[in-house]
Order: sequence, then C-alpha cells, then structure tokens
Amino acid sequence: MSYLGMNLKITNDGIEVDMVNYIEEILKEFDGVCEYTHPADDKLFVNGDTKGASKDSKKFHRIVSWET
Repeated sequence: MSYLGMNLKITNDGIEVDMVNYIEEILKEFDGVCEYTHPADDKLFVNGDTKGASKDSKKFHRIVSWET
C-alpha cells in the first residue's frame, strides 16, 4: 500500500514504512546531487545571485508538498 509517497507494508510483526521510490523520483527531478559533510556551507547566510532561485524554489516546493 502507498500513501503520500510512503510505502507501507503491514505484517504480523508491525508496520514497515519506506520512501525509497519517492526519494528516487525527487532525485531524478534535479540534475545534480551534491554531497555535503553538514547541512550548512559557508554561503548559508550570504546574499548572492538569486537568478534562477525562484524557479528552483517552486520546483522544490511542488515536489515535496505534492503540488501539481
């Protein structure tokens, strides 16, 4: 059974939940995947060029909030 991107498997031992397929689909939507050692880099609070940020922001919110 699937609900909001979660795969649910109900067994006698309990309920298993994973979001592997959902996460794989999100990663396909974005061209590059970067790895970081921590969630914030040295540019976290630096105002820089925001060209294209609006487009990426809308894409991100559409994907993670199930908007169409």
